Amino acid sequence: MKRPFSARDHLPGRIDSVAGVRELDRLIIQRMGDDGSELMNHAGEAAFALLLSRWPDVSHIALIAGAGNNGGDAFVVAGLARLHGIDVSLYTLGDLSRQSSSARAAREGALEAGVTETEFAGEITGSAELIVDGLLGTGLNALVQGDFAEAITAMNEHPAPVLALDVPSGLNAATGQQMGLAVQADLTVTFIGVKPGLLTCDGPDVCGDLSFAPLDLGAAEKVRVEPLAERISWHLLDQQDRRLPQRRGNSNKGQHGHALLIGGELGYGGAIRMAAEACARSGAGLISCATRPEHMPVILAARPECMVAGVTSGLELQPLLERATVIGCGPGLGRSSWSELLLQQVLLSDLPVVLDADALNIIASPGWQTAFEERDAVMTPHPGEAAR
Repeated sequence: MKRPFSARDHLPGRIDSVAGVRELDRLIIQRMGDDGSELMNHAGEAAFALLLSRWPDVSHIALIAGAGNNGGDAFVVAGLARLHGIDVSLYTLGDLSRQSSSARAAREGALEAGVTETEFAGEITGSAELIVDGLLGTGLNALVQGDFAEAITAMNEHPAPVLALDVPSGLNAATGQQMGLAVQADLTVTFIGVKPGLLTCDGPDVCGDLSFAPLDLGAAEKVRVEPLAERISWHLLDQQDRRLPQRRGNSNKGQHGHALLIGGELGYGGAIRMAAEACARSGAGLISCATRPEHMPVILAARPECMVAGVTSGLELQPLLERATVIGCGPGLGRSSWSELLLQQVLLSDLPVVLDADALNIIASPGWQTAFEERDAVMTPHPGEAAR
């Protein structure tokens, strides 16, 4: 059975760093041979087409444009909206004397189309049916303060939906952190490349629906900039034939791996029990569970298909390790001498391993640094564990 599409499956697999997108932008402009005005116009056109597709009956939009190129994109949208007979309220914020030549040209084009600009003074007209956020771009790396914070608050408190250009203002495009506060967009259209901050940390919570406009990006530019990462999804794995193979009907549990789960210090038996259940649900053929002897009855009562062994020392793991094909270590492991003895045996093994929770906390402490150059190892930290 095929898994349904997710809300992100329309996005490309390639994820580019902010610096990488900036370089792609530069290469495209270099090929076009101007100051970036053509590319900015194409960005504004893509955003306006998306706007009309999502809100075809909108009759009044309010735009907030900053002094950077993100604001230049907003000026293009404002001009196009006015030419299409849509009422436009355009608010500016920042030192417009510092605009790039392309943003200045976009602003002049909007004014020629009949748009009237007003310096933002704390409020957005209540009659606006849609807000377009062109305040801050991808270069934000400091907390939003002063008038900019006031403008973001005004957008968030307005009842109209918000279309964010490239990234919601206040979101760090590299890390996905809200820099104090960020625009809560209903739809974000991002240009040239998908930035990591749109998909990580606070990004998914503030972007709303996410649309991608590659604009004039071509293969010649792509090959010159190394991507930051690859976005993995069920759909992409399916397209690239990288999913786990279908199991044959004529097979048995012994042909589908033997997972050994290690953890469950006194007081934390629930963690290893849930890990065992998750392992069973994800398709392991055989599951062994090494934990404190006191937890054996509870785990067997809940998951009778698991082979549960009560262990009191690391040496008792040896026969279990010899039968396993993969190890999961850490759920409820604790940080006691018992925990360390078990983890020592795990690290001496050459089996593929998933390290989680307290297994990560232990190896992060002095004297426990280790390397996995010739061994498959997956680490699954929460933010605190990752920091350690």
